[in-house]
Amino acid sequence: IGRNTRPASLKLEPITDLSAAALREREWANLATCHAGSSQVSTWSTARRALGKLTLTSPAGEAAGEATAVCVTPCGNFCYVGTATGRIDKFNLQSGMHRAALGVGSGRGADSDGEGHRGAIRGLVIDGSQRFLASGGHDGTVRLWDVHTHELTATMHAQSAISRLCAAPDSALVAAACDDLRVRV
Repeated sequence: IGRNTRPASLKLEPITDLSAAALREREWANLATCHAGSSQVSTWSTARRALGKLTLTSPAGEAAGEATAVCVTPCGNFCYVGTATGRIDKFNLQSGMHRAALGVGSGRGADSDGEGHRGAIRGLVIDGSQRFLASGGHDGTVRLWDVHTHELTATMHAQSAISRLCAAPDSALVAAACDDLRVRV
């Protein structure tokens, strides 16, 4: 940042989603944010109260679409990023390295078998045991992914677009707030 840098050029777009884990807060960035209109996810250090050094970007680049949902694992090691095209990317938070892609196949997010979401990911949550990742999409489905094999294990149809997901940390329950103003568990 030089002497002629204008403060307005340093501002980030409004935050559309965020997720954090306290476990590694003294070691590396432990909070991740999605920003309106951006395919990149910013990392933050809550211990330093500052923007982190890493920016998480899908290897698919702009083709992955806008980052719409994030989920930092309770252990603080990984961050999942959901996009407007239905793609989910897994990143290591310490190094920023891309580790996996879920729901990617022959098309934009959803593959020919229908494994990925058809449209934007609206919510990501991980269970307390860190074995399963749930993703909720604009396509009205909640999909359950095995975090170790990255395979789809179940799909639930909500009959309405998902607007938000929430998980109970000590159980296997996931609540989905839907666009029809109903909550499904």
